[in-house]
Amino acid sequence: MRKRFSILIIPSSGGRTRNYTISYFGVRVLLFIFICIIIGTLWLIFEYGDICKRNLELRILKKKNQELEEKCQKLLVFEKEFNEFKQQTFKIANMLGVELTPVDSASKPATHFTLTDSPFKPKVGVELGSKEEIEALLEEEASEQRLIPSIYPVNGWVTRGFSSEHPGIDFAASEGIPVFSSMDGVVEFVGWDEALGNLIEITNIKGFKTVYGHLARSTVEKENQVRQGDLIGFVGSTGESSSPHLHYEVWLNGTPYNPENYLIK
Repeated sequence: MRKRFSILIIPSSGGRTRNYTISYFGVRVLLFIFICIIIGTLWLIFEYGDICKRNLELRILKKKNQELEEKCQKLLVFEKEFNEFKQQTFKIANMLGVELTPVDSASKPATHFTLTDSPFKPKVGVELGSKEEIEALLEEEASEQRLIPSIYPVNGWVTRGFSSEHPGIDFAASEGIPVFSSMDGVVEFVGWDEALGNLIEITNIKGFKTVYGHLARSTVEKENQVRQGDLIGFVGSTGESSSPHLHYEVWLNGTPYNPENYLIK
């Protein structure tokens, strides 16, 4: 006779007593199911912990990736600013008559400064004296710098660059925007040009000549002395022009040069 187990349930309220019987095999089946449930529960707990761990690692990686992207953006901004600084350095060196040439060195890169034949050689070997002498020297240097067409003549953006067919650059700007002299000098010409419309030409003792074309009107007259930054006219669309803009040229000793080589942002 097979072994059987009885389960007796006696209610505490004195109700009907119930008796259940189960075979030995059934007990083993129930025990096996219970063990499987325990193992399955432990496995689910382990998997849940592993998922939580991976989720935490993923968050950490996302955070590090975000930090790397931010650093990369900062490096790109730094590279852009450095390139602009280098470009401005060469412009200033060009205006001062300083030639920047790299020195060949296998161990340490360097920059060698040599002076060229230019009217803008910096003053070296000057012994500074009293405060008045220093201020006079600084004022002399500032006056010399103002003879270079280094400031933007108008608040606009370049829409056409310098070329052999176009000896200047064009600034797009709204009609009526002020136009300023980019250097100290004397107004040599104020009048009409078939191509450039209302035109102003300014020259100085350093051999520079600046040209401002397509003006709506001018505020200076011939032989007027102007300083760098003085108002000389307003943007227009006169002459051969399809829209308001300023045509701007820089000449040195009778030769046109790209004005952007002298402009300092």
